[in-house]
Amino acid sequence: MPSTDLPPTADLARLEQLRKAFDGDQLRVARELKRMTQAALARAAGEAGRAKLTAAAVSQFELGLAVPTTMTLAALATALEVDAEFLTTAAVDAEAELPAFFRSLRATSAQERKRARHQVQFVHRLAQVLNDIVGLPARSLPCIPTDPYAEPRERAAAAEDAAAKVRKMLKLERGPVLDVIGCLEAHGVVCARLEFQEAKVDAFSVNFSDHPVAVLATDKAKWDRSRFDAAHELAHLVMHEDAAGVAEAEKQADEFAAAFLMPASDIRAELPASADWRHLKALKAEWGVSIAALLRRAKTLEVMSDGAYVSATKVMSARGWRRHEPVNRHPEVPTLLRAAFHKAQRQGTTAENLRRQAMIPQSLFDEICPFIDA
Repeated sequence: MPSTDLPPTADLARLEQLRKAFDGDQLRVARELKRMTQAALARAAGEAGRAKLTAAAVSQFELGLAVPTTMTLAALATALEVDAEFLTTAAVDAEAELPAFFRSLRATSAQERKRARHQVQFVHRLAQVLNDIVGLPARSLPCIPTDPYAEPRERAAAAEDAAAKVRKMLKLERGPVLDVIGCLEAHGVVCARLEFQEAKVDAFSVNFSDHPVAVLATDKAKWDRSRFDAAHELAHLVMHEDAAGVAEAEKQADEFAAAFLMPASDIRAELPASADWRHLKALKAEWGVSIAALLRRAKTLEVMSDGAYVSATKVMSARGWRRHEPVNRHPEVPTLLRAAFHKAQRQGTTAENLRRQAMIPQSLFDEICPFIDA
């Protein structure tokens, strides 16, 4: 933790230059990352700078209606545990306003969604810096716009068609996708696993123009769910440009994920008409999808009747499989950023140098970069 005392010999000339480039939005971002109210920040900064600061003043700073003094700027940076440079236009990302596709939008607090969105921005910055140093795979995803508001049958058909086209364009063989995360990363998507305060924050993505970011946040121990989450986020990146927060888009992304992981022409003949649990466990191990997803796919492809599907789901509930299914493996691990960092490290880039170039607050760097000591 930084000291709450500002050094008497603070570099006032440097702070004055930073003050001239002060950006209120960056102050808001830093505050939301710390989960602080404007009043709490005012108190903390007042203590750090030994000067009185009000919530109204913080609001004025964030709205761009006032600029803090050099000493207040230093106090704000100290209270927020960020480098003062973070509170300037130099830290602003041109695509900071792009929407995020959250799977559990209604179940997640606005505060935690904001914080998660800011963290993704850091992942993106890190990718940009590493790309400049060592190069990352170029984005090579197809763009297949679809209408999530279409009639359900038409919406599902569009998802099936898009999934088939994506598999073909990504040159995937018939049958199971062996490594979903590896497939995304090979085509320029940066994948990451982040810890969140709220367990209800689920997988989400942001469609940055250079390197989209997909975050797999929950169910980290469930290999099958994680693979489906990754395919779900791929759906958004491919099909949905401006439908963030739309329930129909989430449903269509699920339909895409099912078709991407279990193409109808490849799996239909293997699906059972009734719940053969031994066979379903074998299919799960082969295809890397949950038993629940296999049952839904059997119903969607009309291999299994509605009645047989309902009966099977009741059995799963009775056995406790709706939460913890049998057959599990270690989840797929994102490797793109780790490999790029280690390559940059061999070229002389240190973790601190990387952090400063990406302008990631020290207190969050370890969260964003768990691979640094790997």
